[in-house]
Amino acid sequence: MFQLNFSYSIYEVEDGSFGSMDQNGNWNGLIGALGIVILNEILLIKPVEVLEWPVWLCIIAAYLFTSSTLWLFEKFSPYSYTNSKERYINDTEKREFSLKECLWFCMTSLTPQGEIFVLTCCVFHGQSLTCRKVWLNIAFNSLFSSLDDLAKQYKIEYAPIKGSASEAYFRRMAEIEERFYNIWKEMSLNESMSLRDRARLTVWDYPVSDKFTNMWRYMQESTLPDNMDAAVQRVLTSEQGFAFIGDATEIKYAVLTNCNLQQVGTEFSRKPYAIAVQTGHVLKDQISSAILMLLNRRRLETLKEKWWNSNPNKVVCADINNENDGISIQNIGGVFMVILCGIALSVISLTLEFFYYRLKRVHFIGERQEDKDEKSISELNGSTASRFVWSNSMVRGKSRCTFNYENTGFQY
Repeated sequence: MFQLNFSYSIYEVEDGSFGSMDQNGNWNGLIGALGIVILNEILLIKPVEVLEWPVWLCIIAAYLFTSSTLWLFEKFSPYSYTNSKERYINDTEKREFSLKECLWFCMTSLTPQGEIFVLTCCVFHGQSLTCRKVWLNIAFNSLFSSLDDLAKQYKIEYAPIKGSASEAYFRRMAEIEERFYNIWKEMSLNESMSLRDRARLTVWDYPVSDKFTNMWRYMQESTLPDNMDAAVQRVLTSEQGFAFIGDATEIKYAVLTNCNLQQVGTEFSRKPYAIAVQTGHVLKDQISSAILMLLNRRRLETLKEKWWNSNPNKVVCADINNENDGISIQNIGGVFMVILCGIALSVISLTLEFFYYRLKRVHFIGERQEDKDEKSISELNGSTASRFVWSNSMVRGKSRCTFNYENTGFQY
């Protein structure tokens, strides 16, 4: 520092830890009581994009295409309610699925409640088959956005660096909750208190949460990383997911130099940076004055611009400012392929069914026509035979009459 006319050197402590006090009152690492950590944040591997606009377009197209396919089934299937109402006389629900009804059916199918009615569109060999929709619910495990969200989930492991200020923070908060719990337990079990006062201290009125106690226990089970490099590597390579809780400055720099990392949540446990000196040393006031001078001359802003915004190790990530990146069509295209294959098979089934029963109907009509023709021929043959008999009778009758007449005339 040229303002104070002395030189200095910066080095890292050997154990690389924030510092903790042993049973004898001695500290290792940095002196933790001086509060040298600015704040804590959460480092997590950058998640896969949620939904991009091509995926939304595919969802809309699948919705419209599925609705149209259901309408085609209702219109052309031989066993739909529209084409064979006599089959559904005993059904309580009688609904003709127009295009509007099909659109509404698919829309309600997308909701968590589901559709309020079942679409029956075809019958095969006398047995009703219900057209079942298949919708793949893509469960997006939304990333936590705060420390409370992190504490409520158990899928992603999380931990600070061993011996760091973050570890001391969670350990201290867990100890505080433990102390409050012991105090509450002693008060609730105190027999000198009245029954009414003891009833107020029952389990359901427990005044202190156990959030940090559970988090500290879960951190111990997850195994704390030894240093920053190990923590970042674990975030990048963990299969089930790992969130690193550490100093905000270190996390911001890691995110600045790696596009696969993401800073999650807001800061907690804020503490200012400080430079430690011996108690009562004259350098305390001199260093404070020098820092204020650098702040007034905007020297600190210049250094921040140099080492953060203009850092040569800074990487430019795609859509770095877009917080609403979604899952691309390359990642979710298989879902729409399954839907498309299902619709194609349904259309093929409908086509085969339509032509099969159409040919069957033509064959049935042909048989009925043949029976009708045979019946007509039989009736025609019977009528001809009757006329022939009647004609012969007339001829024979006429002959007899003539004969009798002639004989009568002859006799006369």
